[in-house]
Amino acid sequence: MKHLNYLTDIIKKIQIALGVSLLITFLVSVFIQIIARYMRLSILWTEELATYSFAFAVFMGASVMVKENGHFAFSYMINKLDGNKKKYLQILIYLIMLAFVLACGVYGTIITKTFWNYNWTTLPNLKMGYVWLSLPISMFTMSLYLIEHILSTIFQRKLK
Repeated sequence: MKHLNYLTDIIKKIQIALGVSLLITFLVSVFIQIIARYMRLSILWTEELATYSFAFAVFMGASVMVKENGHFAFSYMINKLDGNKKKYLQILIYLIMLAFVLACGVYGTIITKTFWNYNWTTLPNLKMGYVWLSLPISMFTMSLYLIEHILSTIFQRKLK
């Protein structure tokens, strides 16, 4: 359990760094696009770069939120329970989430393979597969985080 927590903490830090880098890329490309439009220039690639970098950053952020248990949740029922009932409900919730993210990860991998050789419209040297990689990466790291949560709930350990 200790090693899993150490591993997931490293993965989380990498995802945060990647997400921040992609958000900066998003902001810079939007800024370039605003300046270019003001100067009546047409820089086509900025819109596509902004869209894809933002989408990738969102998936990295969503994954980190699973690690941090930071997603929106209806906690009324869980807050009313105590003891083993609360523990079992929390494990059930994690298992449902795990099934969902594993299915998304599998289909995300299929989509990534399918669209790998497609090119960006405005930057044809870049492959769409890199954009679609956000799905399997985020979904499989979410599954790792959920397994960590399930184990910590079973053994009643607090995660940092």
